[in-house]
Amino acid sequence: MSTTPPPTAPRSSRLFTGFLILACAALCILVVLLSQENRRLKSQSLTPAAAPGRPPALKPGDHLAPLTLIDKSGRAADFTFAAPRQRTLILAVGGGCPHCATTLPIWNDILRQVASPAVRIVGIQVEAESPDKLEPLPADFEINAVRNPRHTWLYALPMVPATLIAGPGGDIEHAWFGELSEAQQEELRSALIEASAGDK
Repeated sequence: MSTTPPPTAPRSSRLFTGFLILACAALCILVVLLSQENRRLKSQSLTPAAAPGRPPALKPGDHLAPLTLIDKSGRAADFTFAAPRQRTLILAVGGGCPHCATTLPIWNDILRQVASPAVRIVGIQVEAESPDKLEPLPADFEINAVRNPRHTWLYALPMVPATLIAGPGGDIEHAWFGELSEAQQEELRSALIEASAGDK
């Protein structure tokens, strides 16, 4: 009994299959490259271009000098970040900042959960020098303008939104810049709970 060998695929079919495999591999590489480029561009969008003469970025351990805050009514008052037995949570935003708009509801939610008299809250719109420059923002806390912000440590913020916690001596204990990731939100909650517990 004779056996007939199985039919072989036409050469054109084998070439087409090979082409499809190569095309799929190329598309996978392209997706990876585009994903990397997207992350790079997003990082650039969060980080403002370095301005000539800009001081080094603020970091934990840096001291926060007093600021002259101006509220919506136009009342100006010097604010000192050193406060015995209290910490200060500084929430800094910028006008027209989409990342700040995303972060404000997160701040509001965290403050509703862990608000404490052991922590003072200071909201600042970093470029606003007068009440008429303050943007209407959905914040559950007061946002202030600042006298001469470019001559203060606000000019050393690497980006906004900025979330800072200053200790009783006025030194930065925690600093988060840009939108808060879920892990950073939990770090902020934990830091505020710890500050509250330490006052009891």
